[in-house]
Order: sequence, then C-alpha cells, then structure tokens
Amino acid sequence: MNGARVAVVGGGLAGIAAALELADAGATVTLFEARARLGGATYSVRRKDHWIDNGQHVLLRCCTAYRSFLTRLGVEQLVPIQPRLRIPVLREDKPPAFLRRAPLPAPLHLVPTLLRYSLLGPRERVSALRAAAALRKLDPADQTLDLQTFGGWLRAHGQSDAAVAELWNLITLPTLNLPASEGSLLLATMVFRTGLLDAADACDIGVSSARGSSTRPTRATSASRPCRCSSCMVTRPRPRSSKPAYASRSARRCAARRDERSCSTKMRTTPTP
Repeated sequence: MNGARVAVVGGGLAGIAAALELADAGATVTLFEARARLGGATYSVRRKDHWIDNGQHVLLRCCTAYRSFLTRLGVEQLVPIQPRLRIPVLREDKPPAFLRRAPLPAPLHLVPTLLRYSLLGPRERVSALRAAAALRKLDPADQTLDLQTFGGWLRAHGQSDAAVAELWNLITLPTLNLPASEGSLLLATMVFRTGLLDAADACDIGVSSARGSSTRPTRATSASRPCRCSSCMVTRPRPRSSKPAYASRSARRCAARRDERSCSTKMRTTPTP
C-alpha cells in the first residue's frame, strides 16, 4: 500500500488499530473522530464521587493482542497487572470471600482457593473442582458445544443453584454478558479455558489507572517507532475538574452539541521512510 492515502472514520479501538495497521503497510492515514476524545466505547463518566467505567478498562494477562496494542501506543504502564489473581467477592454485612490463584502450575493453581471458597459448602467445593476438570477437557473448536447452554452443562455436572450463582456466574456474566443458563457452552469453554484453566497466570487481572472520558489525544513519540508512523495518538488524563459532577439538562445538551460540532479530532499518520 505504499503511497496510498486512506481515511479511517471513527477513533475507537478498532479505528486506531486499523490506522496503525494501514500505516505499517505503507499508507498515509488520516483518522477522523467526531468527539473531542478517542477510545469510542471505552470511556469513563463521573457521577458524584464515583467514576463509572465503560468498555475495555479491565483485562486479563491472557489478552495478549490487546496488551500488544497498548504497548504499540506506549501506554501499557497505565494498565498494571496484579502479580497473582486475587478477587474479593463482596457481600452485604459479611466479610468478603476471595478467589486467588496459588503459585502452582495449571490446573492446580485454583485448587486451594476453591477448597476454601466460603460461599459454597464442602460438597459444592469438591463438585466445582470436578466440573472445572471436566470443562478443561472440552475442545473450544468443537462447534457442537454451541448447541448446549453452559447452565445445562453445569447442571449435568452436579452444580447447585448456589454454585452457579456464587461461583460460575461471577465469570460468565461479565465475559459472556449472559448468565450461565443462557450462555453458550462453546463460548464458556473458550472463556474458562483461555482465562482460567489452561495457564496459571492467564487469569491475573489488569485495571486501567486512566479515565477514558477525561482524555484528549496527544502525540506519542514512543509509539512512532513500533508502529512506523511519523505521528500517533494516545490518550492522556486531563486534570480533574473541581466543578460539580452534575450540570443542568440544558447545559449538558449544549455541551453535547458543541462536542459534536467540533467534529475534527484528527490524526494523520505518515509512514516513515
């Protein structure tokens, strides 16, 4: 594509990735984004004293393609990954339960935490271990698994209502956007094997330390070399405003119209010689 001039419309993650890929292939790329920020569906909003994140703010160590994308942009340090999986499961008026991985090879790395998981009874814990071992034997390439629900498979493998609600759905709901009773066994197999069962460190969690809605595009010289562009764009947090989080409805509408009229967040990437 040497010498080609390409326009990419949309500065979400896919648009940025496409622009970098095209520039790597030798094209001169201009990226257009209507908003005054990049990231598309990956953004944050502030409500009173809380930040609400949307989009890719959490990742696992097994998300190698996305982590490579962040490295190309030079922002991988904004998503630190915990040394070992440790998830507190919060309960109202009760101490939290924890899911941790032990410093053991897969699949033994989850055995200690499941045997001590306080939200399940002793028999349910042993049954969960057996179900995890059976799930690890399923083939994510077997398309016949898509004919079954994950919940139906769990029932057939002795999982109680409590086990599904307090353990399996903790992972199924945020990854499949469905409860186990509605989720595909094929997709659940891919998620659990890739993210939890096949490699011990795959499940370690990284959480973004930047706030996506409070960012504006800046030039990143560190991204120029790996993606072979003369200029690339990453996001850098703006200083947090001391203004109240809420504005009147009319004020928000005016701000939205101004944001849409700006319609000129633009990145031009030119292949280096």
